[in-house]
Amino acid sequence: MTRRRKPPAARPRKRTKTEGGGVNALDPGILRELAGYNIRRAEVHMRQQFEREIGVKGLRPPEFSTLVLIGVNPLATQAEIAHALNIQRPNMVGLIGGLEGRGLISRTVYEHDRRNHILELTPRGAALLEEAARAVRELDRRVTACWTDRERDQVVALLARLWDPDLRGT
Repeated sequence: MTRRRKPPAARPRKRTKTEGGGVNALDPGILRELAGYNIRRAEVHMRQQFEREIGVKGLRPPEFSTLVLIGVNPLATQAEIAHALNIQRPNMVGLIGGLEGRGLISRTVYEHDRRNHILELTPRGAALLEEAARAVRELDRRVTACWTDRERDQVVALLARLWDPDLRGT
């Protein structure tokens, strides 16, 4: 009978204080160098702030984005909004149904293609969007206060070039 040896006990990692006062337990290795990793971490941070501050108004990020696009694009169809936000059709149906059920938008059949619906904000939806947009702008400025206005504009422009093919040549 062979006896198995116990693996050596792992040594605890040395924890270091970060500049912000938090404790950093892990060395991120190459992750700090990767754009995708940093974009994802920033997105998670922004989403958490949004949900903490704007979520109390009863809006999730996809709902807010949908209301914005409906508000600034009169006569936009449900399919166009879904495409613009990269939301799959079944998910968009539920999202639109929820907004309609809360009295924030109305849907009418598009006269040229009865399979499509035209989306419009209701007065209640327009009022909520106005209030939420003001709060989101303030939140966005506060969270990005670590940048100068010029840096913020550069970051926004660079990120937009990643996902918007029309901006890639610039």
